[in-house]
Amino acid sequence: MLFLLIRRLFIKANKESRMPVTEQQLIEELALDDPKARKKAMNSLGIGDESELIAFLIERLSTEEFSVGRAARNILVKLEHSETVSMLANSMRSGNVNARIHAAAVLGELRGDLARELLIASLDDWDEFVKAQAIESLGEFGDPDLVPYFIDALSYWDQVVNRAAIGVVETLGDERVLPALAGMLESGHRNVRQEAAWALSEIGGPRAVEASIPYLHSYSEPICKEAAGILVRIGSHEAFDALLKEIPFMDGLRFGVFAFSLVRRGGPVAVSRLAQLLPEWPEEEIDRAEWALDRLRKPEMVGQFLEELRSSDKYERELAAYGLGVMDDRRVLGPLRSSLEDPSARVVAAAVEALARLGDETAVVPLLDRISHDVPRVRAAVARSLGRIGDERAVEPLNDLLDDAEPDEVFVQAQRALKRLQKDE
Repeated sequence: MLFLLIRRLFIKANKESRMPVTEQQLIEELALDDPKARKKAMNSLGIGDESELIAFLIERLSTEEFSVGRAARNILVKLEHSETVSMLANSMRSGNVNARIHAAAVLGELRGDLARELLIASLDDWDEFVKAQAIESLGEFGDPDLVPYFIDALSYWDQVVNRAAIGVVETLGDERVLPALAGMLESGHRNVRQEAAWALSEIGGPRAVEASIPYLHSYSEPICKEAAGILVRIGSHEAFDALLKEIPFMDGLRFGVFAFSLVRRGGPVAVSRLAQLLPEWPEEEIDRAEWALDRLRKPEMVGQFLEELRSSDKYERELAAYGLGVMDDRRVLGPLRSSLEDPSARVVAAAVEALARLGDETAVVPLLDRISHDVPRVRAAVARSLGRIGDERAVEPLNDLLDDAEPDEVFVQAQRALKRLQKDE
């Protein structure tokens, strides 16, 4: 039995040794460091000497077998011959699409002024795949002066070109592309929308937030989803401050989309950010927020939030306080009460909201002590929270706050709190 197995293996190996070597394999062998093996491959391909090698490889770029052309272009890049770029000029003007695609790829690797000129000229090529490769190759230059060409490509009618441009501008991270990139959220191609949204998220920054916000109001649910996803993925304070401003103008669809986007992001960050937005979340839409929280919060997050509450970064402490406010764990009450003494008004306001959400009636007195806080943000949070806790001791201080406050956020929250207290009586 063993003899038969060995015999079969021998026959198989013998057959494989007699299999003809393909042109692709021979071309790949041209890159070998072994001079003898390389010379043998050249002889098999009919290449007489090194001077004919570059011309042969450029000629093979036009073959209909794309894998052979790709092998040839890889060797051209590796050889880095001084004449390659100038010799490729004819290929870039060739009627053969494969040759132009491969040549554009080589030019992007070898670079130089002539390569740049040839690639810019190829942006007017009639074939979208040649255009796309030219864009990707120009992206290899990393030159800010080329950005206007990429912006033009973002508005081109073909999705192949669009997607190539998106990949390039995402890597470059130049903020000049943001308006054009945001405009692609209205593309009729799902892949283009998704890739543009991801690129906006990756570039990030206040200008990406600014460019994305208008699309949050789109009547098209897919566009609205992408816009919400961008803001959630950016996850910066600017992004969520912008969302807070947009909440009064959002309808049920947008609250659902936003909640879904947070669930997709997941983790403690999504929990704390959602908790941060809850004070502004309309009661008639609160079921969407609760749906998201049920899927996001995990018991183990409590420990992480408590640790972050001791951070030296005020923004981490703020988000940790918001996060603790939606965790059903009595251990968090003491640390949150201590956070009412935090030097940052942002953290104090977050702790106030969290204690009210947890229904901590023992927090009423500490909250009343802060109803005249120097920062309006804290006074507004205290007024809203006292209305939520529903303790009658808050009525008189809220009336005093209403008398003293201008018609601003503090005034609005004090007014709402008093109405809520009167309704509970």
